[in-house]
Amino acid sequence: SRPHKLPWKATDEERAIVCVLRQATGFPLDDLTFIVTHFLPHLNRDAVYRILKAEGLGRLPPAQQRQRRSGTFKDYDLGFIHMDIKHLPKLQTANGERRKRYLYVAIDRCSRWVHLAVKDDELATSAVAFLKEAVRAFPFKVTHVLTDRGSCFTADAFEDACRQLKLEHRKTKPYTPQTNGLVERFNGRVQREVLGITIYSHRDLETLLKGFNQAYNRRR
Repeated sequence: SRPHKLPWKATDEERAIVCVLRQATGFPLDDLTFIVTHFLPHLNRDAVYRILKAEGLGRLPPAQQRQRRSGTFKDYDLGFIHMDIKHLPKLQTANGERRKRYLYVAIDRCSRWVHLAVKDDELATSAVAFLKEAVRAFPFKVTHVLTDRGSCFTADAFEDACRQLKLEHRKTKPYTPQTNGLVERFNGRVQREVLGITIYSHRDLETLLKGFNQAYNRRR
């Protein structure tokens, strides 16, 4: 007889992760399944498909497809990275406290190579630490960094770090989020698909992000 619990049934956390990965990568079903099964091996292709369909994400947004074809950044070589910060849901710590943390994202404009990290705040010290981590993590020389005009990115400490690392720091113009569209697309659906869903553990989230980061970059 048919089992009472279908194998594609996933937890809210797993559903949130699948939704985020869909929006972060824009990958079709097969490529997305490759990433998901890297760190959620019990979710097969059918499970991923059903989750996407249930959440209204079965088809990629036409705007995203057009963005991928636009060729706006063709003139830039490897090493021009976009950086941004995303507010994560309040998660449970080891001592039971629930608090907010922040997802730092760096994406190379040419290769789409990504580096992610979760930090406790969005202060200049954390932004500088992430910048240095990203420069070490990318498999090529980073030459430029594009950010918005958030206080952590306009702080003297961040500007000093860019100079020390010999990076040209460019900032988006006010009210033009599309200029930093690579990370804005990554973050946009996180706001809509994740922040309303409870994710329980900081440790679990970081494990999932690390697995996603590694699997995503292997597809570059």
